[in-house]
Amino acid sequence: RCLGFTSLSGRVIDGGRGGGEYTIEGISEPEEVATLFSFLDTLKSLPSEVNLSYWREGGVNAGDSYRFTFHGTFNEPTEAGLLAVIKAEDGSTLLSRVSTMAVWSGLDSLMTKGPVELSQTGGLGRLRQKHWAVGSYSQIQSFARDIEQMPGDQPVLAELVIMPGHGSSDNGSLQVYAALDVIIEGGDR
Repeated sequence: RCLGFTSLSGRVIDGGRGGGEYTIEGISEPEEVATLFSFLDTLKSLPSEVNLSYWREGGVNAGDSYRFTFHGTFNEPTEAGLLAVIKAEDGSTLLSRVSTMAVWSGLDSLMTKGPVELSQTGGLGRLRQKHWAVGSYSQIQSFARDIEQMPGDQPVLAELVIMPGHGSSDNGSLQVYAALDVIIEGGDR
């Protein structure tokens, strides 16, 4: 269940551009607990500090499932990975292209909010656009790959939440929330 995250995280933090905290939560069957430690080793191989917590859910029956939480921090971006500052109009255009990429990747039920300007220091601003959608791991990976391969200035994936699809008969369906940021000139207008 977490193996799709490993592949996706390689795209999200590629090139030293990633930084910040992450949490991965889920439920594991008793026979799958050993794979949590394997996944922990995989996360430790990334530029990340990570901890694993797990506990039996419910009573003391041997067949009960386990809840788990991986909590970690990706290393801060390197100097080469710092964001370029762009004009506000260019930032809005760039973020609207991201919505188109989400559709091209096959994500369904796409909803967007923004871009919304958030204040920054030093006469800069930050535009954030939020996306909610439903899709498979491969569609989410396609979306992340498309963002990574955008020519020129790229938005930064500031938040990413992937959850099992609720109320879906297809177990491969996931809900995804992604917030993307760009740094713009002349913030606090």
